[in-house]
Amino acid sequence: MHRAHVELAFALPSKSRRTCLIPPGGHDEAAAMWIYYTRVRCYQLLLSKFPQSTAKLSLLPLAMRMGGPREAIWHALIRKNHGCSHFIVGRDHAGPGKDTDGKPFYGPYEAQEVFKKHEADIGVTMVPFNMMGLSRGEDRYVPDDEVKKGDRVLNISGTELRERLNEGREIPAWFTYPEVVAELPQEFSPASQARRDHLFHRPLGFR
Repeated sequence: MHRAHVELAFALPSKSRRTCLIPPGGHDEAAAMWIYYTRVRCYQLLLSKFPQSTAKLSLLPLAMRMGGPREAIWHALIRKNHGCSHFIVGRDHAGPGKDTDGKPFYGPYEAQEVFKKHEADIGVTMVPFNMMGLSRGEDRYVPDDEVKKGDRVLNISGTELRERLNEGREIPAWFTYPEVVAELPQEFSPASQARRDHLFHRPLGFR
C-alpha cells in the first residue's frame, strides 16, 4: 500500500467514507508469509496518515486466487460479512496477468463491469476507480480518466518497484512514504532472500 492507495481512500465520496477497513490478505505458504509480515508492518505505518478513527486494520486469513471479476465479487461478499457497505474495485482487480500468448486474461476494468451487474444481489455498493497517478501539473494523485491533455503523470509499476529494491535504487517520496521506504528493503535483503529460497525449496512432506 503506497501513496496512491492512500490518496484513493481520501478521494472516496463523503457518503461512503465513514471508516475505511483495510484487510490485507494472508497466505498459506511459509515463504510468502515473510513478505506478508513486511506488508502488514507497512500498513501499520500508513494508518497514521489517516485522520483519527477513519481507518482500521483487520488482518484477513485469505490467500489471493487471482480470479479476476469473480474474485472481486467474492472479496466484496467477505467484506460484507465484516460489516462493509462499500467496496473499492480498481483496475484489473485480482487479475492473473497475461496468458501464454501474452494476452491479458481480463480487460482492465472487466471486474467493475461484472460487479455492477450483480451489485444489487451482492448487497455492497461498488466504488470504482481507475489507475491513480501523480499529476505533475496539479501536484496531486488523479485517476487516469481525469488526466488533462498535455499533463505528465508519474507512476511506478510493481515490477519497477521490485527492481528498484533489488538494485538498491532510490524510491521517490512522491510514490510512497519515507517510513515505508525504510521498511521495504528489509524484505529484499540478502538474508531475507536466502530465507525465502530455503523455504520455497524445502523438501515436500506431510503436515
